[in-house]
Amino acid sequence: MRIFKDKDDFCRDRAFDEQCIYYRALYSHPWQMESVQPASVNLQQRAGARTGYFPEGNKTRDYIRNASCRFEIRQTPSGQSYVVSLPEPGLVPCPTTYLGSITGTLFDYPLSSLASIHHALTSETASLVRRVASRPRQSIGLFNEPFSNVLLPDNFLSLLEEYFPGLRGEYPEHPLFIRGLIGGQHLPAFRQLRQMGFFLIPYRRIFLFQETSEKNCSKHMKQDLARLQKYRDAVSCPQEPLPNVDYEVMVALYRKLYLGKYSFLNPDYTPSFLREMHCQGRLRLMICRNSTGEIFGFSGCTRQGNRMNANLVGHNREMMPGLSAYLLTNAAEAEYALQNDCVINFGAGAQKFKLSRGCIPDYEYIAMYVPPISLLRGVRDLVRSLQV
Repeated sequence: MRIFKDKDDFCRDRAFDEQCIYYRALYSHPWQMESVQPASVNLQQRAGARTGYFPEGNKTRDYIRNASCRFEIRQTPSGQSYVVSLPEPGLVPCPTTYLGSITGTLFDYPLSSLASIHHALTSETASLVRRVASRPRQSIGLFNEPFSNVLLPDNFLSLLEEYFPGLRGEYPEHPLFIRGLIGGQHLPAFRQLRQMGFFLIPYRRIFLFQETSEKNCSKHMKQDLARLQKYRDAVSCPQEPLPNVDYEVMVALYRKLYLGKYSFLNPDYTPSFLREMHCQGRLRLMICRNSTGEIFGFSGCTRQGNRMNANLVGHNREMMPGLSAYLLTNAAEAEYALQNDCVINFGAGAQKFKLSRGCIPDYEYIAMYVPPISLLRGVRDLVRSLQV
């Protein structure tokens, strides 16, 4: 029985060896932003019966280099829009981001992440479970926007009841999954999801900032907000499109942290993705610059109603060693949440830091539906493998 020691050891696993070689070759190539056409209208204006999430004429990998799926905006019979991720045929196999794959989310990503290596799953165990869950690149993500943290619509259950039968008929053998279910927020919906045939799987521990006023904040958060006031000129929240070089710098900072340090299965965003989401208003950027205007850190948040998700972070410690961009951007997002009566999901990780800032721990769940025919095939394959 084998336990992975680190992500390089994981890459040496025979099942992933050739894929990792391909991925590292792909990872080393520069981006060509000129080949990607910017959007001229926003997400809601593009929403039709079936519309690509990204501008027409562009491919998903123009925006997420390790994507294994495509993202579509669809409409229910009543005309309400929702996002799904679907398998993308014809993509060259490589270790792909977990965004469009239930098995990538539950198994491949934890195995590849040094922060999650304590799960101590073996390659043999994971491969057996994958068989029951069907093929990893054939799952359908519901309400699955291309971010690490998903904001579900307030009426997601009514939307699901409206389009789930049709989607299940369209993909009778594909597992379906929903990310972003938070215990404290969505617990009343769990019973209805079970009645629809979904399994609810605890996924990870997240941290929510839900203070309503600065006077109720923790001592450390008050200190961070005071420091933010001192360095107010260094932090900005631009609404207008930025020069392409700024998006390139921010993506480089993100990749260094999320792919270089955490896991190569995190979404490998391109500058075009960051530009597109920012220009659409889907992503709210908080940027830290030094006295010469160079970017030394940033964060990116999504918002829906009074809920916010922190999705992207990047910083260069060497550029400003005495000033933490991570601390400044977190304080700026917290300040925005206090001013607008929002709750922020700061995601997983950095537990000690987030608890000291008054964040409340909660659990994120994934709802998974496995069609009977797919489940039977998976059990059959599992039994055959055990017999061999």
